[in-house]
Amino acid sequence: MLTKREAGVLLHITSLPGPEGTGTLGSAARDFGRWLKNNGFSVWQVLPLCHAGYAQSPYLGLSAFAGNPMLIDLRLCEEEYGINLGLCISKAGKNIDYEKAYVQKMNDLKRWFRETGELLAGSSKYIDFCEAESYWLDDYAVFAAYRSVSGNTGFDELPLEFRVRDKKFMENIIKELSNEISFFKTLQYEFFRQWKQLRSFLADMGIQIVGDLPIFVAYDSSDVWQNPGLFSVDDELRLTSVAGVPPDYFSKTGQLWGNPVYNWEKHRESDFMWWRKRLGKMTEMFDRIRIDHFRGFETYWEIPAGSGTAEGGRWMPGPGRNFFDQVLAEKYRDAIIAEDLGEYSEKVEQLRQDMGFPGMRVIQFAFGEGKGNPHNPHFHTQNSVVYTGTHDNDTLAGWLKGIKKEDKLRIAGYLGCSERDLHLSLIRVAMASVAHLCVLPMQDILKLGTEARMNIPGTSEGNWKWRMEETYPERAFASVVSEMIKTYERNH
Repeated sequence: MLTKREAGVLLHITSLPGPEGTGTLGSAARDFGRWLKNNGFSVWQVLPLCHAGYAQSPYLGLSAFAGNPMLIDLRLCEEEYGINLGLCISKAGKNIDYEKAYVQKMNDLKRWFRETGELLAGSSKYIDFCEAESYWLDDYAVFAAYRSVSGNTGFDELPLEFRVRDKKFMENIIKELSNEISFFKTLQYEFFRQWKQLRSFLADMGIQIVGDLPIFVAYDSSDVWQNPGLFSVDDELRLTSVAGVPPDYFSKTGQLWGNPVYNWEKHRESDFMWWRKRLGKMTEMFDRIRIDHFRGFETYWEIPAGSGTAEGGRWMPGPGRNFFDQVLAEKYRDAIIAEDLGEYSEKVEQLRQDMGFPGMRVIQFAFGEGKGNPHNPHFHTQNSVVYTGTHDNDTLAGWLKGIKKEDKLRIAGYLGCSERDLHLSLIRVAMASVAHLCVLPMQDILKLGTEARMNIPGTSEGNWKWRMEETYPERAFASVVSEMIKTYERNH
């Protein structure tokens, strides 16, 4: 439950500026933390930090536990280990070229591994890390290594012997790929070393980090490979059903995510052990956790594997309150934010209220012609988080450009402003909301248009690419937002 007024910014780490192909955990992340503090913000919300797989989506990770090697800062590697990698400086563009950035980053990381791998392998810190994280790290490293030498082939296209973990086949693979397996373990060690340093730096400045926990994992993941009985796959580890959502605001045919759904009965039999470990890892990494698609714990949309759209799915019961009562320690309950967007359900709302989790209110979803819309500012509650938009929305400027003239006039009438001042006024109404936490996407602070949108739900190409320019803190509009934080008493 939220108890004080705060302001935060939604910005994924890949969107930070810098000399590498994507944003990293290096100096730009610290600079952004300083900018947050100097402007009165106390919360930084990020998207999932997992080792991104298909289409570089942070919601389709190769592991629910592994960090993204793309976020490792190579200059921090040079400083920590006293080496010179001869790094090239590349000017960040407005959009990330993931194909180019991935190839360059992996080449640089392999060069770093050749320089330091043997030294690290004998260090007590590395050995302790591998032992502590072995419950996920060992299988992840084998999975990532084999997938890498197989040309990053999709899981369902890998040999059956690998998918079902044939004993003799696996013994040979582990022997043949020992160096590659060590490489991926070392990447994880370095990711979490750098992440721990960044989190400590931000904590010293009073900045809390909100992490993002996708309810479902990717089919192409070590999670499914390691624990097939917990997911909707057959004996050959092929999908039998997948997750998604029915038709809604974002898509007329629904969203076909393609993630396997959970075999909740098997999870109950194991006392939710996999989930205990997953949530434990998240609470180690973040101060607060946004649970994506919270409604899936009450009911979820299950679609037969192979379907072309999500329209033929059906609602299935989730584990409900019993799940949270068993796996979430009381001390962590105040750290949870429930993403409760989408089709309204009284049962989902009751579950959220019973647990005391704050829900989400999105300004772009307000101002419709219907009555009783919970996103309308006059219906906001204190125990909630208000956003101008999320990573799944267009930017505020892009949204305003796309809506009808009569809608703009209606919104302007509600806000008591001119059509010209809508952007600033919408941010102001979010800041003024009784919702204890107000989070603004960085793109909205910078008044950027549709070109800066992070994701279009239901699509797999062209997403997650937006990146800031080096001069982002100097925009005059940002100082106006900073004044709002003081005016509406969100600074501490």
